[in-house]
Amino acid sequence: MLKGIVKLDIFDLNWDISSKEINQVEITSSGKLGILEGVIRLFFHVLMSVLYFKCKLSKFNSRVLLMSGTRNQFLALDKLNLSVKASHIKFGNQTNRLNNDSFEMWPYLISIFFIPLVIYKYFIEEDVFRKQMLLCRLDRFVFSYGLYIFYHLVLDSKKVNIIFLSNDHSVWQRTMLRVCKTKGIKTAYVQHANVSKLFPKLIFDYAFLDGKYAEECYSNSECKIFLVGCLRFHKLKKNTKPTDKKILVCFNKIDSEADIINCVKYFISKNYDFNVRLHPTESRQSIIKFVNNSLSFSNVSSEKLEYVLSSHSYCFSGTSSIFLEASIFGLKCFSIRRMFFDYYDFEKNNIVRVFGGLDDINIDEIPDIDHKSVGLYDYVDYDLRFIESPAERIDFVLRNNGVY
Repeated sequence: MLKGIVKLDIFDLNWDISSKEINQVEITSSGKLGILEGVIRLFFHVLMSVLYFKCKLSKFNSRVLLMSGTRNQFLALDKLNLSVKASHIKFGNQTNRLNNDSFEMWPYLISIFFIPLVIYKYFIEEDVFRKQMLLCRLDRFVFSYGLYIFYHLVLDSKKVNIIFLSNDHSVWQRTMLRVCKTKGIKTAYVQHANVSKLFPKLIFDYAFLDGKYAEECYSNSECKIFLVGCLRFHKLKKNTKPTDKKILVCFNKIDSEADIINCVKYFISKNYDFNVRLHPTESRQSIIKFVNNSLSFSNVSSEKLEYVLSSHSYCFSGTSSIFLEASIFGLKCFSIRRMFFDYYDFEKNNIVRVFGGLDDINIDEIPDIDHKSVGLYDYVDYDLRFIESPAERIDFVLRNNGVY
């Protein structure tokens, strides 16, 4: 283990914030305070991990482990229908309430001893972007060492057969993958959202993907890939007949406050029939207050997505995977150039119509859904089609491969 610590590539483990192409810190409008931000974040997370610590380490001894760091990851993994009993362990932003278990105190406390090593890594690193990220996200890079040691201590290959993860580019998951490789524990990847060609190659033992687009994104991966269809959308269906031309206006955390306000004012000024849905983790109080105080539309942020999509005919958003859910439900999707980046090839694959600006929007120009294009994101391997659901297909593959 000590040899592994010395050679640990903390930039690879923190791929999501170390990748200049994704540039996650900048698109979330943070990182501007540099080392001050990094230090504040480190001590904040150490304190919160102590306050919210409430974890039975025996959970890590289950034959099958499901590990989720966000609510969307949890919802995807929770739909698995495995023929063996599994333990579901939560971490990340799911462990910020007292009623949730959190194991993160141990790795955070361990990681404090590695602050000098991270400082050394900063001075020997030549890449300017990586150096900037190391400063403003000091907490994440320091945390890498604590996680690596913690996982090594709690995981036993004689007790754990396989670990399911639903993310491939964050420190919790990538560190887990490295430790599992060392200990010989099988790992499986299940999509919790759409993926991008900007993501790293998969290094799991098994990858259960939504469709051909995801397979193309991960074409250089080193694992067994199975196309099982969209697990998270299984059994979702329209429940109501949508009002003609009713628009669902969605906003992501990466959308600026100015863009959100301008869009809402535009739709009001044009007398469109629309509702607003904020991202489930939106925390900007000024935006929440603005949406809640308006009488010109309804805030449907807290309603189940299935029912919200069922009652609309159009979907407007910036860069977001919501367009996939919307298109599967038959909604016509559109955006504006200022807010849209073709992260998931939605525009390229004719799922989204992108207008130049707000004043250029003409919903009559938005084409009907191209079901062939949608099929790229929800496809099942031919030899698995005799099995009804994505969850049952995943269980079938693992049983056939003798995993459990």
